[in-house]
Amino acid sequence: MSPQDSTSPAAQLQAAEALTTQTLRFHPDHQAGFIEFAAPDESGRCWFGGWVRDAAPDEDGALLLDRRKFPGLLRLCRYHRDDLPPGASGFLGLFEGEWQPGPATTEIFLALAGAAPAHLRSLSPLRVVPLRDVALLFEQVEGCRPRGPFAALRDALLAPDSWMAGNAQAAGLPLHCGFDQVLLLPGFGCVVEGWVLSPARPVAGFTLRLDGLSIPAAAEGTRRRARPDLREAFPALAPLAAEAGFVALFRHAGPLPLAGAMLRFVHPDGTASNEELPAARAGWVEAGLGEAELLRAYPALEYEPFAPALAQALAARRLAGRPAPRPALPPAPAPRAVLRAVGGTRSEAFRLFDEAAAHAPLLAARGFGIAFLGLETQRDVLLPLFHGFRRAFAGPASLFLAGGAAPSLAEPAPLLAALGTERFLAMEAFTRLPAPLLEQALDHLAAPRLREAVILGQGLGAAAAEPAGLLGPAAPGRARPPAVLGTVAWTGPRPRPSEMERRLALAAAVAA
Repeated sequence: MSPQDSTSPAAQLQAAEALTTQTLRFHPDHQAGFIEFAAPDESGRCWFGGWVRDAAPDEDGALLLDRRKFPGLLRLCRYHRDDLPPGASGFLGLFEGEWQPGPATTEIFLALAGAAPAHLRSLSPLRVVPLRDVALLFEQVEGCRPRGPFAALRDALLAPDSWMAGNAQAAGLPLHCGFDQVLLLPGFGCVVEGWVLSPARPVAGFTLRLDGLSIPAAAEGTRRRARPDLREAFPALAPLAAEAGFVALFRHAGPLPLAGAMLRFVHPDGTASNEELPAARAGWVEAGLGEAELLRAYPALEYEPFAPALAQALAARRLAGRPAPRPALPPAPAPRAVLRAVGGTRSEAFRLFDEAAAHAPLLAARGFGIAFLGLETQRDVLLPLFHGFRRAFAGPASLFLAGGAAPSLAEPAPLLAALGTERFLAMEAFTRLPAPLLEQALDHLAAPRLREAVILGQGLGAAAAEPAGLLGPAAPGRARPPAVLGTVAWTGPRPRPSEMERRLALAAAVAA
């Protein structure tokens, strides 16, 4: 092999890989320098800084040891440091391999393949700094007569595939930006709203770096907006304010950790500018939180093409996050049962148990049990009321308690399984069912041949030909009861939905 071939990157990497089969011993006499800090690059590389003896090569294959061996290429640029003796220089270096510092990293060694047994050793524990600190060091080193591949390393730091925050400013390119809000949508993704002024290079797109993933903005939820408020703040860039604002949607069904998250502004020439997302601007859209902010970002939310998928994701999140109700006392099996949700007020609890006591003879005569679903926070009120009811009731009675803000029988499967119930009547909180209608429903449930049916509640969009409270077959397109053989479901008045819930429900209905 010619001398030229032996210094090629392929040959250097091959030499580093050859070290993986050898037993390496790091004697202090062979130490060629010290690694004072490391800065991982999101693109998979790692930058180092410290000092090195002049005899060490500028470019070499290297084997990094951090509990196991990682071959790669090492490139160093050197500069003068007053605190070092003759024959040694400060360095900034780039290691291109498959290693990144982790929580268990304490001390590392870099064996130089072309100068074995020379090696670099790190501080213990290894100090990890942000990539922006490396860019600042490059600016400072530029005035210290750097030697070696300084320009090539600086270009690599600012290359389009680098995720260094503030890379546009480090390259001397003007870019001003701000983030108004970051909305986290569990199971769906996130929305970033802000503004950007880039006079040197227009912004053509957005990419989010989240938890090691690069997520391009979804076109259906990304748009530019005018920001007239920026004209006074940046008078020299006033013409750019016409489309300086942006709203960008990033679809991601996984976790949404904002630590270290960055937004990339993509330019038409293929370059990019990276900025770190401020965690302080983040907010969750969940359980009623963040709805006004989401509607501000998308004033016509129900007409957006992604609205049905968003509605589905938020509904799934609500169901998944709702703790299963648990019995306050051992449940009493009831093949046929009336399920009653207890409203969250003390007066409603007393009213409901009074109504249940009035219906108790009818339930017992028809062979029906009853199960109450209340809130865990109402336990002290519900337990005495339930004990009083159970003493006077001839049939099986059970009490279940759930967390959350309001009890709901929208998903009655856990109660049905605990009770062994096959036929049931479900009544949501604040529902009033007159005795004649209750008798009609119980007779229908007791029929040997039972069709799936619904009881239409008031204010639920029933057709004019279907008076509230009358039994009728489930019509196509109407929400059906749970898929349990022989069920009749009562859906009573519910709390008024929020503006966002109403709009998303409309979007889902239109899509269906």
